Amino acid sequence: MVNHAPPTAFSHTYRDTILYPDFFILGVAKAGTTSLYHYLRQHPQLFLPTHKEPRFFAYPENPEQWQGPRVHQLISTIPTSLEAYLQFFAESPPASKRGDASPTYFSCPWTPARIARLIPHAQFILILRNPIERAYSHFLDNLTSGWEPLHSFEEIIQVYLEGKRRNWWFKWHYIEMGFYAQHLSRYFQYFKPEQFLIIPYETYKAHRAHTLQTIFRFLQVNEHVPVNFDLTFNTSGVPRNQLIDTLLNRPNPLRTYLRKLLPASLRQQLRRKISERNKIRPPMSSRAREQLRGIYREDVHKLSEMLNQDFTHWVQ
Repeated sequence: MVNHAPPTAFSHTYRDTILYPDFFILGVAKAGTTSLYHYLRQHPQLFLPTHKEPRFFAYPENPEQWQGPRVHQLISTIPTSLEAYLQFFAESPPASKRGDASPTYFSCPWTPARIARLIPHAQFILILRNPIERAYSHFLDNLTSGWEPLHSFEEIIQVYLEGKRRNWWFKWHYIEMGFYAQHLSRYFQYFKPEQFLIIPYETYKAHRAHTLQTIFRFLQVNEHVPVNFDLTFNTSGVPRNQLIDTLLNRPNPLRTYLRKLLPASLRQQLRRKISERNKIRPPMSSRAREQLRGIYREDVHKLSEMLNQDFTHWVQ
């Protein structure tokens, strides 16, 4: 079994430094965190590293214990020292507020204690999406990108119920990430509720400009900075055309040719637009949806009480 105790190797304590992040985008994964990261990067008073997810505070004490396809490739990219982590913020202007957008932090059991030890006054932004929809979107994203070996979401649920992936890394915690009350309760052991800005995904999606102003006020920066909302990011789905998906995401002569011909920023824009148009979202089965309603019902009721906000429509 994987040891879930807070890593004892993380022995640093708080000290005054301009390089620590001031706020964290906790997630949840597949709830607009990538788009939010790009929107916040447009604000001149905010600094978020080019590398979106440092995941420093989630580094496990025993990385060799974790499982999953190419899992050690994932874990090996996490900085293992405070000095390496702070290098992500080395280019931040002195007066800026620095942010870390690592959704893994939200469900990682030892992360709250780590952050509290280093940055007790941190602020947290959390977008909460219906955990049923979030789990399915997460599964489709992993399936499309080649990280998920199973092709049936109902099989994924069965694997969870049988506890067959308890030692798998957080990237495959489709269902576990959705226990929001459980994860928030760990954070509330170390931080005050006023350190959190919690936003329903529906609100973020329907009122993006207003939500960004709310976030700017929460972070105490100029709330009237214009933001470009034209681009979309990380839409989940499966490819309409497998050939197009292969040309976009696998090494091939066309990609090599375009790399020589077009600047990186233009290549990324074209790839993103074509990829979004090439995706379809197959519907979740009614059986899977009903199973997840039962799995999440108790936690959703706890969340509603914890935040004094009704989320029970998620499981009705």
